[in-house]
Amino acid sequence: MDSPKRLPSMVAGLDYLKSCGVPVDFIVDVGVFTCTYPLINCFSEKKHYLIEPVRSFHADIEKIYTGYKIDYELIKCAAGGSEDIRYLCEYARKGGDSITHSRIFRSLADAPTQDLVNQTQVVTHRVDG
Repeated sequence: MDSPKRLPSMVAGLDYLKSCGVPVDFIVDVGVFTCTYPLINCFSEKKHYLIEPVRSFHADIEKIYTGYKIDYELIKCAAGGSEDIRYLCEYARKGGDSITHSRIFRSLADAPTQDLVNQTQVVTHRVDG
């Protein structure tokens, strides 16, 4: 009899790290979208550094993290391998104007135009900076 495969989850992985005593001083969440509930649930007592360049997500991020009483800092930029100016392209993959995806490009010529809702220049910073 075949038993169903157990699929790992982010919460299970984070709980395992905690049970092994892996030290976690703070959380860095790059491209947070509006929130990462597994990180909120597993590390609610830690400071969260939230990196998100999409402006339309910022109000939801602030509402959610404040509501959960998380000590957080919202860093309103993009993360990259260098200090640079890039192009943030925001897409509505489900139609309409609601942003569902975003990507950073070196130039607008590199960006696909299908489902494109908005494009803006953004500053990229190195995470280790």
